[in-house]
Amino acid sequence: GTDSDILAVHSTNNGETWTLPVPVNSNAKVDSEFDDAPRIATDRLGRWMTVWTGENDPNDEVTYYARSKDNGAHWNRRRSPGSNGGDELGLFPDVVVDERKNWVVVWSREFANESQFGGDFEIVVARTSNFGTTWSGPLVLNADAQADSSNDDDFLVRIASAGKNRFVAVWGRRFSGGIGAFTSAQILSSRSTDGGLSWTDPVKLDVADTDAQDAVGFPEVASDGSKTFSAVWQHLRRFPNPTPDRVDVLIAVSTDIGATWTDPSLVSANIIREGAENGLPDIATDRSN
Repeated sequence: GTDSDILAVHSTNNGETWTLPVPVNSNAKVDSEFDDAPRIATDRLGRWMTVWTGENDPNDEVTYYARSKDNGAHWNRRRSPGSNGGDELGLFPDVVVDERKNWVVVWSREFANESQFGGDFEIVVARTSNFGTTWSGPLVLNADAQADSSNDDDFLVRIASAGKNRFVAVWGRRFSGGIGAFTSAQILSSRSTDGGLSWTDPVKLDVADTDAQDAVGFPEVASDGSKTFSAVWQHLRRFPNPTPDRVDVLIAVSTDIGATWTDPSLVSANIIREGAENGLPDIATDRSN
C-alpha cells in the first residue's frame, strides 16, 4: 500500500550477502498504518524480537512486536506487548534480552485521562520470560510518575542489559514549552536488578539550560555485559549571534549498573570547534576488555 511498513533482511555470512527484504509486520499487504521506529534484539540462539510504533493517526499510536525463531528469515503475527491482550498505546519502543532470557520492552505512553500520572507521557515497561507467549505489565517505569509535573513528558527511552536480571534505561524528559518534539530538558536513567520487575528513582545524567533554549535528546545506552554501562546523547547549545549554535555528543559511564554515573564528557574533542554539528548518536560494544 501507500503506508510505511517494517522490513527485515538477514545474512548468514557476516554481512557479505543479504536476503531480500521480508515484512516484519504481518499485515503489511493490507494495513493502512504507518509503521516506523523499529528496534531489534536477539538471545543469540536464533530468536529475534522487533518492536515498533504503528500509527493510524497522531492520536492512535500503538506499540507492536513480532518474533522470529529462525534468525529473522520469517516473522510471526504482530502483537502488542502486555498482559491484557489488547493494543498498547505508545510510541518509540525499545527491546532487550538478558542472559536469563528475560525480554523487556519499554516505550513512552501518554496518560491523558489518568490523573494519577499527571496526564503526561511516562515510560512504561512490559516483560516476558517465555519469548512473548505471556507478558507481565505494562507498568510505569519512572518511579516519579505520580510526583512529576503534568507538563513533564518522558519519551525516547532506550534500554540495555548486563548479565542476569540487570537492566538500565535512559530517556529524555521534555518540559512544557520545549523547543521541539524530540528535544528534552533532561536526560534521565533508571535501573532494575530483578529482571525488570522494579525500577529505581530516576537519576539525572544531563540538564539543559532551558533559559538559553539549550536542549538534550536522542539518548542511547550499551553495556559491557557486566557492570559497566555507557550512555550517549546529543546536547544542543545555543549562542548569541553571530556565534553559531552547536550540537555536541556527550557520554556518561556507570561502573555500578547505573547506580552512579560520571559527569558528561565530549565523545571527541574536535566537535567543540566553532560551527561543528553532531547528533543522533549510537553506541555499541564487543563486550571485551
